[in-house]
Amino acid sequence: MEYVHNWTTTTDFGLEQFNGYYVTGSYVLSGEQRPYDKRAAYARRIKPTGKYGAWEVFTRFGKKI
Repeated sequence: MEYVHNWTTTTDFGLEQFNGYYVTGSYVLSGEQRPYDKRAAYARRIKPTGKYGAWEVFTRFGKKI
């Protein structure tokens, strides 16, 4: 999840504000877990353990406010 707020100076309207957000979610259907690297604050890639790889369902919703 992330929220962004930005101030931008334009030639036509002066100081403009833009903001928006997005929410991301995923679920690994094949049972593996996505390792989380605390040092880098990042979720690493899934390493498949099965014959057919790792299956994941992913969705993202975003909106400019």
